[in-house]
Amino acid sequence: APVRAMAAAAGPSTPTGDAPTELEPGVLRAQWLGPRPEEEVLKAGLVEASAALGEEGLLTFPRRPNNTPLLMRQGFFERLLKGETTLHNCAAADASAAETDVKRLSLEQLLKLRCMNLEYVPTGAGQASKASFLSLLDRCTMTLLADRLLVDESKSLSEGHRALAMRHAVLIYGAARELRESGNHAGSDWWLFAVAGTRRFLHLPTFKLQSAPPAGQPVVCYRSHTQPNPRDPRRSRTYRWQVLLVQDASSWTEDPLVVEQRLRKGAKLTTAKTKAPPATGLAAGGGARMGAAMSAGQYVLFGDFDLDDLFDDLDADLDQIATASGATSGGAVTPKTTTPTSEKKPALGGSVGQASQPEAGNDIDEFFDSLLGDQLFDQSAKPATPA
Repeated sequence: APVRAMAAAAGPSTPTGDAPTELEPGVLRAQWLGPRPEEEVLKAGLVEASAALGEEGLLTFPRRPNNTPLLMRQGFFERLLKGETTLHNCAAADASAAETDVKRLSLEQLLKLRCMNLEYVPTGAGQASKASFLSLLDRCTMTLLADRLLVDESKSLSEGHRALAMRHAVLIYGAARELRESGNHAGSDWWLFAVAGTRRFLHLPTFKLQSAPPAGQPVVCYRSHTQPNPRDPRRSRTYRWQVLLVQDASSWTEDPLVVEQRLRKGAKLTTAKTKAPPATGLAAGGGARMGAAMSAGQYVLFGDFDLDDLFDDLDADLDQIATASGATSGGAVTPKTTTPTSEKKPALGGSVGQASQPEAGNDIDEFFDSLLGDQLFDQSAKPATPA
């Protein structure tokens, strides 16, 4: 995939091929990623995230108090993880029977299994059980990723916010992998991570979030110019990012999705608070959207719902949160300005809050819709933690 290093960053809404004459203030480096199918970046991101988490304990499974296996089909998962069989070659009945155990697996196991089957797309009525298995594998994977990154806050976020955050976490890993393989390193292992209008910072080697990077550490920020492919009836998405290495992360407030989401208010990111924004009604209706894509026994990576519809929901969601905040403080809610131009001297990057602005993908959000809707995990048993 093409990676174009530039002497300077183009305007926040113009992914042009011409190299500007100078960098934006505070930006050390800028380069373009894409265009390429977004699904390819998501796949690369899953592989990169799996490598960051490592493979320790891949064959360690949860056990009951009497030391018997908790998984009903532990042998099936052992064969998959050892590479002795594949989801493509196994019997459909085995995949169907193993679904009960998927929610008992660890994050490392889920990611490994998903990465081993990235190119396998079960299609046709006879493959419905395998498509269902992969869909459940995705939902469990993203649920545990959200729990790892956002901890308790994950449960208080709306489904749309949570879906958007996890989608972009995977895309960030995909972008980092693309840069490394092209010989253009991002320049930092710390990436801006926007969640529901607020900002945090993702440390790629440890797959953990912090409220601020180490002092003096540059941070990689980005602007997403990803858009649906108008030539594809399925509205697959074409990935296009501008990646910027920023010297002072605290001065960068531009929302990375301002172009992709077509934000009319130029929303800015704020510093993450301890308490998450209140959950709203975005969780409703997810199962119906996911069911539509699975009805024909066909699997699409990360689901199949319209990102534009979700963006509209998120826009209204953030308006609701802002209105509630204004009422609580007793002051009027001030409309946010549009993305600043080069003639002004705003905080670097325009607008992105520190902890709460999610988005969801066109092809990846069918399972995201069900993240909060499905009761995937009961508390009676949890994946085993390797000693």
